[in-house]
Formats: sequence, C-alpha cells, structure tokens
Amino acid sequence: MKIHIGNDTSDFHAGSNAVIRALKHIIHADEHDITTTPRPNPCTQQEIQNCDILIINGEGAMQEERKGWDNFRARKLMMNLTYAKLLGKKAWLVNSVWHNMDDVWASVLPMLDGVFVREPGSAKQMWERNGFQPDMYLDLSFSCPLDEDSKFTDYNKETVIGDIYRRNTPKLRRFDHTHRSFRQFPHLGLGGTAIENDISRDWSELVRSLRTAGLYITGQHHGVYAACKARTPFVSFKLYNHKISALLEWAGIDLPIPETRREIFDAIKWAKKNPDSYNRLFDWMEKQPVWPGLVSP
Repeated sequence: MKIHIGNDTSDFHAGSNAVIRALKHIIHADEHDITTTPRPNPCTQQEIQNCDILIINGEGAMQEERKGWDNFRARKLMMNLTYAKLLGKKAWLVNSVWHNMDDVWASVLPMLDGVFVREPGSAKQMWERNGFQPDMYLDLSFSCPLDEDSKFTDYNKETVIGDIYRRNTPKLRRFDHTHRSFRQFPHLGLGGTAIENDISRDWSELVRSLRTAGLYITGQHHGVYAACKARTPFVSFKLYNHKISALLEWAGIDLPIPETRREIFDAIKWAKKNPDSYNRLFDWMEKQPVWPGLVSP
C-alpha cells in the first residue's frame, strides 16, 4: 500500500519527531511504501495522486485559519484531504488541534475515513463550528516507543526549564526561558528547528533526562507530554490555544497554568506541595487507549 503523510514535523523538535515515529509504528510503516511532505508545505497534487492513503498530521497546523496563520497552512492541508477524497482515496486527519478554524469544513470532515483530535477543546470547536464529532486520543508522542539505552543527563532532582516562547508572554512584559530569572535552572529544551540555532534532541533522551528532574518548567505542549511520559511534575506556561488546558480538563485534574513570570514561581511552589495531583494525571494518561491506526469508524 502506498501511504503519504502530510505535515511531517520530524525536524521541528523532539516531540514532533516522536509523533511521526509513533504514527509510522502504529500503521506498520515497514509493511507499506511511505512518503512524506515536510512541514510547512502542503502536499502536492502529484503526491496525492500517487498514493492510496493520505494521512494528514494535524499537529500544530489546524489552528487560527481565520487569521491566515502560517500562510494559511491549515486551509491548504484541509484542501489536500478534500482532493484525496475527490480522487476516491482513503484519507485521515490525525493527532490534530482544532482551534479557530473556518466553518466550511462541515461537509469535508464526514467524508474522511477517520478524524482524531487530542483533547476536548478541539472536539468541542469541531462540533460547535462544523457539526462533526471526532475521536479523541492522546497526542501520539505519548505512545512513541522509548529507547531505554539512549543517553540522558542526570539532573539529580533539580528544577529544569524548557522552552518558553516570547510570543506567548504578555505584550508589555515579554520574556522567554533565557530571562535572568531562570538562569538558576539548567535548560532542557525540545531541540530542533522550533528554536533558532537549537540542537537536535531525541525523544528518548528527553524523557529519560526528565525522569531525573524534580520539576520541569515548559511553555510547550510537547514539553508537558514529555514530563508526563517521564512522570515528572511540571509547570506549564499558558498557551494561546487550549492544547494544554483542555488536556487537564479531560483528565479532571486542576493544575495552575501561569500567565506571567511571577505566576510561574507561584506555580513552582504549588507543584512541589501537590505531587499527588500530578500522579493522578500520570496514572490517567497511562490508562488511555492509543489510536488504533487506519481503522474506519
């Protein structure tokens, strides 16, 4: 079978790389002829014509369509799925956020052979704006197989900081993970092209390193997933969308999500006093079913 994967985020950072690796693992890529289109490019018509199945990884893409985010990447990827179905191909949208998307996809989503989003915030918007109820599974990175022989750094239960994007911080008080307030903490980012001039980092290395940390501060969705995979308490800075807040809502766990630099330090104190809340979240995530693969509803 010829399978084409659109929005291949392998080089973006360790979490995105884990998504694509998990996707290929679940669909038994070694048994198929697999081709991909790297983000941020949409698939070409030729690529879709040449495949039997099109899979669009919705990670980081299906959002802010109404604002034309990332050169209308969401719209282009949805048009890829539409074109595949018009050609009679099988087509899946998987591992997706759905945030501030247009209403026009109400006729396209039911045509697809499967749709799954990663939290109830996306499912709610898809239902309210497009009249379609998707499946829900955790982000694919959580099911990515780990190499327990990979290298790692021992942080000896220290508090470690990941990446925080300046664009997500208050306009009048911009900061990121390099701010002097955080210099006391060792840095462990997700690597890749997400942060300019950052080094590449393997998902297994990241998770194994976080297992040795006492707490992880992060402004990235996959930073939260890495901490949960490592069963390490975390403080997650508020994002512009619902990827993290809705995950916690789904799990029924109330954790502080700071919106300012000061609130980060308040949340650190809270996290250290409430380890049971994190353990309940980790236990819940480990019990969730994994996306079953290319099985139509």
